[in-house]
Amino acid sequence: MTTLWDNTANEKRAQLVGHLNDVPATIDAMSAKGLTPDQAVGQIERMVQVQAVMLATNHLFLVSMLLFIFAASIVWISPRPRAAPPPGGGH
Repeated sequence: MTTLWDNTANEKRAQLVGHLNDVPATIDAMSAKGLTPDQAVGQIERMVQVQAVMLATNHLFLVSMLLFIFAASIVWISPRPRAAPPPGGGH
């Protein structure tokens, strides 16, 4: 589960990075507010990573929910056990 979570987070991070708009302008705006360019890039990286992990977490919870629904449906679909033999008898 941890490996799947990590792989999904990396995949989501790559998708998010591909959708970033005008990063140099964002870095300039953050630098104008007092951050150094390295700090601005670090902030952007952290925000993207946090969002990627959140998307990966949501994805894994969705998969887990579907697995639990499947497992619960097996309980309802499986036939009832036969009647137990009466107590007693023994050796």
